[in-house]
Amino acid sequence: MAGKKYGKKQDKKANKGKNITETSSLIYKKDDLIELRIEDLTEEGNGVGKIDGYTVFVHNALPGDHVESKLIKVKRGYAIGIVHQMHEKSSERIEAPCPYASKCGGCQLQDLSYGGQTNYKEGHIKASLSRIGQVSEVEMHWDGFRGMENPFHYRNKGIYQLSPKRDLAGFDMGFYRTRSHDLVDVKKCMLQSETANEIMEKFRVALEGSGLSIYDENTGKGAMRRVMIRTTNALNDIDEEAMLVLVTAEVSAEIMRFAKSLAALDGRIKSIYLNINSDPGNTALSQNYDHVYGKVHLIDYIGNTAFKISPQSFFQVNSRQTQVLYDEVVSCIRELENSHSVLDLYCGIGSIGAYVSKHIPEIDKIVGVEVVESAVEDARENALLNGLTNTEYHTGAAEDVITALKEQGEMPDVVILDPPRKGCDEALLQTLCEMDVKHIVYVSCKPSTLARDLAYLGERGFVVERTVGVDMFPHSTHVETVCLLTHISSM
Repeated sequence: MAGKKYGKKQDKKANKGKNITETSSLIYKKDDLIELRIEDLTEEGNGVGKIDGYTVFVHNALPGDHVESKLIKVKRGYAIGIVHQMHEKSSERIEAPCPYASKCGGCQLQDLSYGGQTNYKEGHIKASLSRIGQVSEVEMHWDGFRGMENPFHYRNKGIYQLSPKRDLAGFDMGFYRTRSHDLVDVKKCMLQSETANEIMEKFRVALEGSGLSIYDENTGKGAMRRVMIRTTNALNDIDEEAMLVLVTAEVSAEIMRFAKSLAALDGRIKSIYLNINSDPGNTALSQNYDHVYGKVHLIDYIGNTAFKISPQSFFQVNSRQTQVLYDEVVSCIRELENSHSVLDLYCGIGSIGAYVSKHIPEIDKIVGVEVVESAVEDARENALLNGLTNTEYHTGAAEDVITALKEQGEMPDVVILDPPRKGCDEALLQTLCEMDVKHIVYVSCKPSTLARDLAYLGERGFVVERTVGVDMFPHSTHVETVCLLTHISSM
């Protein structure tokens, strides 16, 4: 749709023959009103509209919305706006079920129907792979998008911030607004598990009656800073359990008594820690933990695979969809004729490798590589916990470790890549190509960096054999993708 612009009449003759991106700062200015049809969403959840080829990013706008946007920032190549008036709502726009959705920074898409969310995420993956990765929809061999049957109360971990109320007695407990330290007091979160919500309600009441001071980040005074809760899955014969981690700026006898007393709040609280963090910065947790009560770690499951959960363990926050994601990895490996040895890079606590080992026991060897030493220690413990005998783990940068493995004659049949959002280091991809790797299962949490890496691998002979999308984080813009790649020399 060609947008309309309201404001001073432009001198068309002066701008004749000039590229729109060269003159946009002259054409539009802050506070201008522009009529737009929103066509897409950014990875941050902002609506995208265009007027004569000029891009406008609009906060709180959805694809299909017809809006009048007020520009709050104007640059040469783009502008940022807010919704000044809604002319027509998208057919997929709904009333957000959470009363905090417009305030809290935890969700970007609650006012988009769940069908609309999954359609957007599927389209985002396909568009990224096509535009950046130069992989057409036919070439990506799309095998569907795996959404959630119930896309609420899926998170097994939450960090609740604490702040004293301004000019009032008491405190707020909840989550920050997007890109701010403005705390939204949240009584119940629709993403956290039901158990977490119930326990945090009891915790709030207990803290209100404790007399303990709340940390004020403006003054640096006060004790209680935040609380983290981790919950496990309830299985057929295993009850749900919870771990509390109280983050404090100091330690005192009163704080220790309060921490120990929390065990009586709810029978599902099985572990309590203190985390002492006096750093005035934004780091949520320090490395200084004090075990106060109960179990040192909890046990959680992804399918039939068990994992030890400590306060600092990296563990996927959506256990139900993690099983769906890992099942897709297993399915990709099972498609291959030769998969006796697997190299699991960016392996973290070894969760993918352990799950694959349990489901494909005929694999001779799974070698995990991770740069964080504590994660490697957890991976080894998880292998023992599951009775695995075909796994080994190495600490170090992936490109360095696999070079050493190559020199030792270790040549994997399959490589699993599960990098952070920034994607793989080019040095790693180059080394994999030099090792003549035949098959790669790439697990991505950001379509644009996945597409970039696919373009690199595609130029060196890899083709995509299968692509699947998985919704790990409903109501956010984040999405996971699993790609199976094979080198043309082995086809």
